[in-house]
Amino acid sequence: MAEKDFSPLTQAVVRGLNDKLYEKRKTAALEVERLIREAIASNDLTQVGRITTILTDEFAVSHNPNSRKGGLIGLAATAIALGKHINDHLSQLVPPVLACFCDQDSRVRYYACEALYNISKASRGKLLVFFNRIFDGLSKLAADPDPNVKNGAELLDRLMKDIVSESSTFDIEAFMHLLRERIYTTNPFVRQFLVSWVRALDSVPQFDVIPHLPVFIDGLFVILSDESNEIRKMCQAVLGELLNGVKRYKGTVNYAAMINIVALHSQSPDHFIQFTALLWMKEFLNLAGRRLLPYTSSMLAAILPCVAYSEDKQQIRDLAITTNQLLQNFISIDDDKVEKSDFLQDTEPSTEVEVHIKAGADQDSATAKASDSEDQAAANGGLLHLQAIVSVLSFQLLDKSVETRSASLRWLLHLHLKTPKKIFLLGSQLFPMLLKTLSDNSDKVVLLALEMLAELSSSDAEQELDGIRKSLGLDDEPSTPKPEGASATGTCSVAESTAETSGETAEHRRHDVAKVSPPSAKQPCQDSITELTTMVLGTLKQCGSDNRLTVYFTRLVSSLLSLFSTDQHLLDKRGSFIIRQLCLLLSPKDVYCAMAAILTQEEDLRFASHMVQVLNTVLLTSSELFDLRNELKKTPTKESCRMFSTLFLSWSHNAVSTLSLCLLAQAYRPASHLVKLFGDLDVTVGFLTEIDRLVQMIESPIFTHVRLHLLEPHRCRHLVTTLYGILLLLPQTSAFQKLHQRLQCIPNGVALANDSAKEDLGATQLLVIVDFDELQVHFSKVQERHVEANRPTYARSSGP
Repeated sequence: MAEKDFSPLTQAVVRGLNDKLYEKRKTAALEVERLIREAIASNDLTQVGRITTILTDEFAVSHNPNSRKGGLIGLAATAIALGKHINDHLSQLVPPVLACFCDQDSRVRYYACEALYNISKASRGKLLVFFNRIFDGLSKLAADPDPNVKNGAELLDRLMKDIVSESSTFDIEAFMHLLRERIYTTNPFVRQFLVSWVRALDSVPQFDVIPHLPVFIDGLFVILSDESNEIRKMCQAVLGELLNGVKRYKGTVNYAAMINIVALHSQSPDHFIQFTALLWMKEFLNLAGRRLLPYTSSMLAAILPCVAYSEDKQQIRDLAITTNQLLQNFISIDDDKVEKSDFLQDTEPSTEVEVHIKAGADQDSATAKASDSEDQAAANGGLLHLQAIVSVLSFQLLDKSVETRSASLRWLLHLHLKTPKKIFLLGSQLFPMLLKTLSDNSDKVVLLALEMLAELSSSDAEQELDGIRKSLGLDDEPSTPKPEGASATGTCSVAESTAETSGETAEHRRHDVAKVSPPSAKQPCQDSITELTTMVLGTLKQCGSDNRLTVYFTRLVSSLLSLFSTDQHLLDKRGSFIIRQLCLLLSPKDVYCAMAAILTQEEDLRFASHMVQVLNTVLLTSSELFDLRNELKKTPTKESCRMFSTLFLSWSHNAVSTLSLCLLAQAYRPASHLVKLFGDLDVTVGFLTEIDRLVQMIESPIFTHVRLHLLEPHRCRHLVTTLYGILLLLPQTSAFQKLHQRLQCIPNGVALANDSAKEDLGATQLLVIVDFDELQVHFSKVQERHVEANRPTYARSSGP
């Protein structure tokens, strides 16, 4: 190339800039600086432009690496010489330097950093028009394999941060776009670079980073999982500073756009991340309060597994418990406002509750979706999206931890306490899940599930809902199946039910007061819920119950019996426990009369006998049924006689249980008749074992009143006959000896002679009201069915 092509650069300068030795290039660059200064002094801007063009076009983009190095040194010298006049030449100086950031030669990349450093130092804020490209280049150089290049890039990076912090025109919105594009990098050096920029901007008062948190908060939590302890500590410090900023500027924070992100990372397997995310969630709740209730389901999905952590993760567990309680406190009775949409919504449980925001997803879209979710929840009648919450709680009930399952059930109870109407509307979704939980291995979980089932069964919400439904003109669209005979409000109240399972006439009033006719044997075991509810509520009314019960009560009792019939192990292991606790939560009379009414229809005779045996044992031994035992023992009323008859009909499935019921109710005459019928029964080892247990029970405090009646044997001849009948049924075992010794204690000998002049002790009023002849016929028929069912059948061979 001719010398005139490089004018005003001399041949010596050109050779120097192309030389492979740094010192010669430096000398040539000093000469370039001198030429630029002279041109500026003489105001020869054309000369400046000519020199700059030569350096960029002939050197900086040359194929020769030494020429590129020389061109970059020359451009750096030009920037120094231009000083305050550099602004008019930035469009010529900066692009070729940035292009060299990606050069294959590490020394070229280093000189590019040096050149841009000098340009930046001279131009300061005017350089920010190229910020996006500079930031992109620096993010790549941060991961450069050459340590010299990285050192040069770090110097330039610090200068750029100083320039940005001084600027009042820096476009932070554009920066956030750049940050979002790079925040999910896996390179540790780039991560460190990005975190440093977040910290730098957050430290500048004129830049409000907090409103932009949704853009990069997810990426910061991802960076927090880096293998480098240095990066983790750096990121933790930045997250701490940002959280402090959230507390200071809480009014400008978009909590809705971030809560699902925080909830996602609260489920991280990394305990450090999990603790940090839970801390953010707790502070969000403290600051935003009820505004975050639409996102309760996603928060619960994160919190509940943590409440079960062991001592080695106590900090996380304690924080989760605190956050859980805080979230519960924000739910109030104001969230129980029911709108038309609540009656019309689909109450089927969703197959999956989406609570995650994928890493790298568009954060603007995530923010919009979060806001839409909040608006939709508010439009649906409140802040709480209960169907999503119930779905999450149902899933958490499958957790292996007892504490998590217990916490889920406590949430359901809390929701029922604060929002009983809305929870009642979701009863069909809750009910199967709660029933399944009764098979749980933990007594604590079973107790909580029973408590929730009892709340649904006795809730006042159904009556309120029917009133609201009427006011909305939805009379033809009930939220729950309404049994026939229910009140006008739809509440299945025993006191208001008009259903009767047997009629009364003037001619048969004495007997029919306590007559509860068993259903036809052809009737299927599982009636429709409406028919079953009508039958059960009619029975309860006859038995004197005045408790308000919902349609779920009948469903609970029938489903529980169905569960016991299909899970023999559950009945044997937990049946007594479940029944006792249910009687604590609901009226024992309601529970027993309802079970008795349903068992009367039971076609599985073996199960019916076993179930009656369990119910009878609980009745005789449990403190929870003390009042029910007393009601059976005291002077009979019309209602208590009906209750006795109801129990007798189903107790007939088990002969010994029926006998013990008569003894408890002091019905000694029917008891003596039953004992005489025992000779016609199939006396098996199991039968004798039950008789043995009955003798042990007679010696217990439960039957103290029976033993004391033996003080007047001439007035309790039927009782004495019953006990002697039991004695004669027993083989000569320890039970035989005990009962024999007891009978020998009867004063003045044994009085079995018929003395009609003396009144028989016991429930004489019961004998007057109840038609025991009919009950005895029913007992015989039921026992005949049992004998027939237990009779072995033999298959005849069809061939020789």
